[in-house]
Amino acid sequence: MEQGNNRDSPILTSEEAVIFLRLDSDYVDIGDAVAALHRIARSGKIRPIKGLGKKHKWLLGELLRYSENEGLTGYSGDVA
Repeated sequence: MEQGNNRDSPILTSEEAVIFLRLDSDYVDIGDAVAALHRIARSGKIRPIKGLGKKHKWLLGELLRYSENEGLTGYSGDVA
């Protein structure tokens, strides 16, 4: 997905991004899965957008780009 397409992309919370990337299946606690998502972001493999306050938000297009680059299947259902 091209960067320009991300502007029109739906915005997800960290918890929604974790579910989309199926990180929740790797961790018992959702907080640990969110921490893993943030580690991926710090490594530069995925870019968050700032939300309100200290919360990060995630563009669906960016999550799709990451999952394609990593060979992940991602979530196949509706995001909203």
